[in-house]
Amino acid sequence: MQKPAAKPPSLGTWGKRGMLVGGLIGFVVGVVYVAIPAPDAPLIETIGAVIVCTIEGAVIAGLLAAAIAAIIRRTGFRGDTSRDACVGAIVLSFVLMLYAGTARAVEGGLSPYLKGSVGFMSGYIPTEPGFIVNKSFYIFDGSADATVRNGLLEFGADLNMHAGLVQGVYVTNATLFGGTYAFGGVVGYAKADVTATLDSPIGGTAISQKDDGIADSAIIPIIIGWHAGNWHMNASLPIYIPTGDFNLGHLSVGKNIWAFMPQFAVTWFDPMSGWDVSGAFSLVFNGNNEETDYQSGTLFHLDWAIGKHFGAWELGVAGNIVAQISDDSGTGAQLGGFRAESFGLGPSVNYNGMLFRRAMTISARWQPDLSATNTFKGDVILASLLLVL
Repeated sequence: MQKPAAKPPSLGTWGKRGMLVGGLIGFVVGVVYVAIPAPDAPLIETIGAVIVCTIEGAVIAGLLAAAIAAIIRRTGFRGDTSRDACVGAIVLSFVLMLYAGTARAVEGGLSPYLKGSVGFMSGYIPTEPGFIVNKSFYIFDGSADATVRNGLLEFGADLNMHAGLVQGVYVTNATLFGGTYAFGGVVGYAKADVTATLDSPIGGTAISQKDDGIADSAIIPIIIGWHAGNWHMNASLPIYIPTGDFNLGHLSVGKNIWAFMPQFAVTWFDPMSGWDVSGAFSLVFNGNNEETDYQSGTLFHLDWAIGKHFGAWELGVAGNIVAQISDDSGTGAQLGGFRAESFGLGPSVNYNGMLFRRAMTISARWQPDLSATNTFKGDVILASLLLVL
């Protein structure tokens, strides 16, 4: 009698395998590329850097292994799906870890992508047509040893930025590549103030500047969402548009650049247990600031969250990883390649309910940076209200 075919492992099993191997790779990368090259660094900083690399490897490889496995299985690929998914994710995560491990910032010290702006259920796109509005308040308060702004070096910079953003997404009844098609955009208002010591021909000069106004915007012409059991995924292509005011020689809320920011988000949500594991992977391809001749390098972002539902509430932790994977360039890049890297982690909470008979989600999270290199180190605070109209 022929034995029945063995049941393939669950996507959760594939994810666990990816996390295990990715974590081991991250640990090795942390030791080889961070700890060994800096033997004189404080022990606590070295241990923290190795832990960050291990977490990066585990999170990236785990989420990618499960996501790739789900995609392969849906395509009907015949073979060892678990093996192929894990190998693909681990290889990719290893490449990303090498970039992160060797990172040494973008002009002005901040990416066009607001780190920590994505949290729970980031991979989920509704299947029914409708309009979604997300109003968010984003605060970043941090400091940097050195940064370049308006073609000038600034040392000991302290930055405080507040932004009010409105994102609109329309989910259509059309399908594209087997998924639900949607599109949207983001507009906002921002204010910022900075204090720093400016490097000038006559020596260090203390400065204090403020600016507020319409912020840069984004259009998202393509959003595609897929669903496979407990797995929810979406791919999108936000395009960053320089609608904010930019004044050469003064602090500006606008960056005076275009940028392309392709993103892939994935969520594993088990409605029986209430657990939610989500991650959003983004690449930011920055355009050149022609006013300052500063070409910021390409950035990798990972916003992730792990939470558990308790009735209408979801509680958990959320974090962000930023790793610049190519050098800054141009005559304005006075600090050379100056690659940025940061890691933030903190508590997160969601409340799901109804407002005027419409589904809503209220979110709040705080993500202090645990480490930062060649960029501002500080705190991300975000509160948002999402309505399905």
